[in-house]
Amino acid sequence: MDAEQSEAMSRIAGIISDHPSPERERLLQQMLRVYAQPGLSSGAVSGNRTPAALAFHGTAATNFFKSAEVAVVLDGCLYNLDELQELNAEGDAAVIARLYLRYGLTDALRKINGDFALALYDFRDQALYLARDRFGLKPLYYYQGDQLFAFASRPRALLVLPGVSAEPNRQFVALFAAGHYRYFDNDPASSPYAHIAQLPAATVLCRKHGRLSSWAYWEFQDAPDLNGSEEGLAEQYRALLFDAVKRRVARAVHPAFTLSGGMDSSSVLASAVKLSGRKYAAFSSVYSDKTYDESDEIRSMLDATVERWHAIAVDRPDVFGLVNTMVRAHDEPVATATWLSHFVLCREARALGFGSLFGGLGGDELNAGEYEYYWFHFADLRSAGRE
Repeated sequence: MDAEQSEAMSRIAGIISDHPSPERERLLQQMLRVYAQPGLSSGAVSGNRTPAALAFHGTAATNFFKSAEVAVVLDGCLYNLDELQELNAEGDAAVIARLYLRYGLTDALRKINGDFALALYDFRDQALYLARDRFGLKPLYYYQGDQLFAFASRPRALLVLPGVSAEPNRQFVALFAAGHYRYFDNDPASSPYAHIAQLPAATVLCRKHGRLSSWAYWEFQDAPDLNGSEEGLAEQYRALLFDAVKRRVARAVHPAFTLSGGMDSSSVLASAVKLSGRKYAAFSSVYSDKTYDESDEIRSMLDATVERWHAIAVDRPDVFGLVNTMVRAHDEPVATATWLSHFVLCREARALGFGSLFGGLGGDELNAGEYEYYWFHFADLRSAGRE
């Protein structure tokens, strides 16, 4: 399930240099101009008398926090603020700062349910920390040079810095061109650019006294099989799905939902309707070629869950023009036609004023519903003697 919340829409950037200077501030402002778009404005900048300067650009003032001890800039939002009320903090960035001061960053991140990329600067020991959410839904890139260290939500913001080359990472690009789109990101620390690194999901990067260190604060664990009846396990699964949907819809601004003919997006939308007691707008990619069109399956959901259905035709798109636009938007290649149709759909939703768009992308894979998983299923059947 993915959602882009305009309430917490922001991008972050920052520079650490050995000597604070007006030049550093000018470079930071150049980085922020890369993010400029209607409706967004630059937030506060911290650390004018320290080696670090941090900034955010967006709509949510709660995504910046500064005290005498720490400064935090945040891209994203937290979904379990109700579980952290004892911190008595106003805003997501303030919650992160208080968690850090109480527990340290690693334990603080383990307490957070959210989609985020963040930077935290500790004025006391002049340490900068970067971190991403557990699944890397929010991007974060960085550059380490001889004279400065910089980070940004987009690679393009780093390319404005002196010494940062736009030379492509040829292996990264080749994987995009030749690999199935579920496999091209096997090197999560790489970026499309040879001299720009990407912070992997569920990872902390620390820069202190000019030295870098990193560690994972969370990883998948190989857990034993769950025990119980099929009905009992299904109820546990349903409760987890409802909780995930409820928390995200609560932070959404003017939400809409993508809807295909599959179980993934349908489950997310149906959960939101059941929890809220209201219907929502839905967007679907439709095609004149019935090989790909799922309109008939989609219509089975409309009466019960959809307030208004927006069928977005993707029949003769300007492929090269759209790919160029998508590359400019994401600073990376385009790996699959699925992304192109989703981009067209998202652009239409935004044009109609929706601030949050929920989808089911990844749901089939999560539930072993894709063809790559079939042979694992058959192997399990054979192992159990169920030829």
